[in-house]
Amino acid sequence: MIYSTYRAVVETQKSQVIEEYYPPLETWFEIHVYPRSGGGVSVYFKDITDQKQKEAKLWQTAHYDHLTGLPNRLYLYEEVKPKIKEGQSTALFFIDLNDFKMINDVCGHDTGDELLKDVANRLQSLLPSTFFVSRFGGDEFVILVPYLDDEQLEMDAERIAHVFHDPFWIQEINRFTVNVAIGISVFSKDGHDADELITKSDMAMYAAKKMKNTNWVYYQEAMSTEWNRRLRLEKDLLQAMQRDELMPYFQPEIDTVIQGVLSMELLARWEHPELGFISPLEFIPIAEDSGQLKELMQGLIRKAVQELVSWQEKVQYQGMLSVNVTSQLISEDSFCENLLRLKEEFHLADGILELELTENMQLFETPLIQQKLRILQENGIRIAIDDFGSGYSNFSYISDFPIDKIKIDKSFTDYIEVSKRGEAVLDSLILLSLRLGIDLVAEGVETEAQVSYLQKRECMFMQGYYFARPMPAREAGDYLESLFKN
Repeated sequence: MIYSTYRAVVETQKSQVIEEYYPPLETWFEIHVYPRSGGGVSVYFKDITDQKQKEAKLWQTAHYDHLTGLPNRLYLYEEVKPKIKEGQSTALFFIDLNDFKMINDVCGHDTGDELLKDVANRLQSLLPSTFFVSRFGGDEFVILVPYLDDEQLEMDAERIAHVFHDPFWIQEINRFTVNVAIGISVFSKDGHDADELITKSDMAMYAAKKMKNTNWVYYQEAMSTEWNRRLRLEKDLLQAMQRDELMPYFQPEIDTVIQGVLSMELLARWEHPELGFISPLEFIPIAEDSGQLKELMQGLIRKAVQELVSWQEKVQYQGMLSVNVTSQLISEDSFCENLLRLKEEFHLADGILELELTENMQLFETPLIQQKLRILQENGIRIAIDDFGSGYSNFSYISDFPIDKIKIDKSFTDYIEVSKRGEAVLDSLILLSLRLGIDLVAEGVETEAQVSYLQKRECMFMQGYYFARPMPAREAGDYLESLFKN
């Protein structure tokens, strides 16, 4: 390059400036070449190694994630854009770590950071060098791969999902099983620029979160409609709380021995003024992801407690109020403190308010959560495990975890008179709870045959459509009043 520059200066009689690295001296030079009136050239060298090192450091800082060392979002865009410009067939895998926020909240950000670094290391070490792995932000990673055909793409998706097959160990003490949702978009089928491809792989990732039998999903046009709906619901949720569109519903848990109500379970319902009924399965995850869940639940719990006090005064209701909460909420001191203040404000007796937590491995293995639940329990709030058997069913934790009640998942109730093997598992769960002295509620009871089967095995607490469907507060009050009169 230097020789060609000399020739150009001689031929054009115009000076030039170039930069060149000289390996023997490990030095960068800025080289100024000037034409001489009598022929030839004058050459001046300037050492610019410090400047080049600073530029390299600035580029590194701007293009790499400081925590994981992976290429960052800016670098990803710079990698995608030329491939699109050149028309190269390219696929994007958008990866989200499920329940990562809970790990951060429960175990602390230091543990969360260590987990992210381990994920990054594993992605880099186990995937081929042709995979461009980047950290998009938070617990999201984007992988860029050359696209050959759908068969190859499916193999790549399985390869990425397999990276998370084995648990992660933090400091050889904390064990985390990480499940991921992966969304896939392809240039140019799904988009014609970097923003469009990333957005559509993000949409597919959210669709993958809802899937039970797969970790990954291709982008489809229908997802755009779902995405726009999600954005609208997230925006409308705050107004819904302010306008009292979110209402408490209640479903009783029945004590079949005395034919009375053991507890009234609080359920959230949203009647959108334009979109109609919105399922809690849809808006609760949106509230959690957008940071609105605590405010939503605190408002609903207050309304439910007010109804409880009303039932106690009007119909001498002596049962419990059960509230579904996430481990994310339990991990927040302000939520627990608010719950105890509410109990004191309304003079609720011990054992009246009950928290139901969905079974979760990370939850049961976290000392901080166990400590918080014990504090709540010591202050008169009961602890129940909801949907037992649907998640991390390791019976060993039951003896250590502060549990007052287990609710068996509906899938086990559905085995009655359908599957002998399923009935055997159900029988063992009932026997276990009896031996441990823990209350047991069978969920999803819908037939008289199921009621009879459960009663013969001494499972006397039940919940399901056979007894009552979820109902708004006024109907719940009428329901309790009718039982009291009878």
